[in-house]
Amino acid sequence: MFRNLLVLVVYVVIVVASTGIAAGAASAASVDKLPCGVSIDQVYDRTLIVRFVEGVRSTSALEPYRSISWDRKSDEKFLKPFGWGFTVVRVDDGTDLAEAFSMLANDPLIKDVWPNVIRQPSFVPNDPKYLNERIEGLWTPDRQYYLEMMGAEAAWEKTTGCETVVVAMIDTGADLNHEELVTQLWVNPGEIADNDTDDDNNNYIDDVHGYDFYFKDGNPDDDQDFSAFHGTSTAGIIGARGGNSVGIMGAAGGRGALTERGVRLMILRVGTDMTIKLTAEIEALAYAVDNGADIINMSFGGASGGSVEKDALDGAWSSGLVIVAAAGNEGAGAVGEIDWPAAVDSVIAVGATTIFPDRYPPLGSPRVDETWADYSKTGAELELTAPGTSILTLAGDGEYTGPGNASFTGTSGSCPLVTGLAALIKSANPDLMNAEIRTLMQETAVDMGLAGRDELYGFGRVDYEAALQDAGRVIAGDANGDGFINESDIPEITALFGIQIGDPKYVGRVDCNRDGVIDELDLFPIGMNYGLATD
Repeated sequence: MFRNLLVLVVYVVIVVASTGIAAGAASAASVDKLPCGVSIDQVYDRTLIVRFVEGVRSTSALEPYRSISWDRKSDEKFLKPFGWGFTVVRVDDGTDLAEAFSMLANDPLIKDVWPNVIRQPSFVPNDPKYLNERIEGLWTPDRQYYLEMMGAEAAWEKTTGCETVVVAMIDTGADLNHEELVTQLWVNPGEIADNDTDDDNNNYIDDVHGYDFYFKDGNPDDDQDFSAFHGTSTAGIIGARGGNSVGIMGAAGGRGALTERGVRLMILRVGTDMTIKLTAEIEALAYAVDNGADIINMSFGGASGGSVEKDALDGAWSSGLVIVAAAGNEGAGAVGEIDWPAAVDSVIAVGATTIFPDRYPPLGSPRVDETWADYSKTGAELELTAPGTSILTLAGDGEYTGPGNASFTGTSGSCPLVTGLAALIKSANPDLMNAEIRTLMQETAVDMGLAGRDELYGFGRVDYEAALQDAGRVIAGDANGDGFINESDIPEITALFGIQIGDPKYVGRVDCNRDGVIDELDLFPIGMNYGLATD
């Protein structure tokens, strides 16, 4: 069948020897498993697509593997329109596919290798509570309506969350034994559980899945008496295991497959549902940075923490982490102001939207009857919004919120939905910097309320589908997409930020030199503020 294709296709059967790989193949194990998002059952006939370094012929490059065993199955062909070809390698049924992938990926004569993946329709979770109560095509609060509203199913076609992405849950802990979380927890590779020893010398004992900075021990478990399982609920929104025919689907909870099991949750307990200590928060921020977190979720807030909190947050941002926090609910924290830590510039402040009770819009109509939630705090610092009312998620003791348990409503629920989107973007494109992920979520948000940025919705309600469509490109600061950040981007930057000339709340944000005009003189400080490289 391959003789009619203008491709270089050579079938090779590889058997990996237990004593090592053949001479000529690199021994470094920088790649030791299939790429994130690819499971064995998604690889066609156990085949890998290989491209060789320019000037290298496949026959000579594959010669070192002849002693292992390989068999030519077709003539070599070439993709003439593209100027390159590829080789298809079939891994023997008795050989570890990931190990064979690693061997080829580390060969210096090979330019790149990728599994011959099978395309599938958009992912719809089989988790029963995700599909629950799909009555007459309407959304109801007894199911995960909020993920459909944001286009999550289309986003999951790109990725459902990569286990190499670590989300630090700075909260009240989590139910570490919950059936939806037990497989999703970050594991400290240098620590041995329950031996009362700081095995990895990071100054924390038995911190296998994180740490309890409130009670000062290695068990960041959530509980009813001290936390009402708040942290369990926020963790479930992001990382509840998906595709396992159980419970709910986390925003970045994976498909249940071996190689796309969802993001890892680093559990950092900093207090109870009534008391979260600033000192514990600051310690947790440092821990997240030191132990490899990519994203931080903080579904809490209150009065300003001053320069010590700001410096800790800025330090985490400067270290490359995306930081997301709840803007706050009226009646909690500082009255009339966006709560800290959300109010700090290096943090993405998240407010809440809601849908009108008893008027749930038809499926496929995400903008109908969605509005600002009147419990959500507002202000100039507000950056993004997400659904926050009646969020179906996890409760403690292996339970779920909703009928029979307390509902989960507030910006504490909106915040992890933005974090979950950031985690999906990072999973889809690990090379994106935190500023680029932040800008991508801003630029793809559904603009609600006044045109541009406003104090009710920020840049708008996050859109999972749109953000994942654009996750492969670097966009921060290059507003018109021409590959350069220069004066031609100013009109779109000003429109994006909803700038009102003369409005004191926005002075210093884009009119950085405060001369009353937004022009090319502001480009350098804009780049500094948002972590962009200006032309």
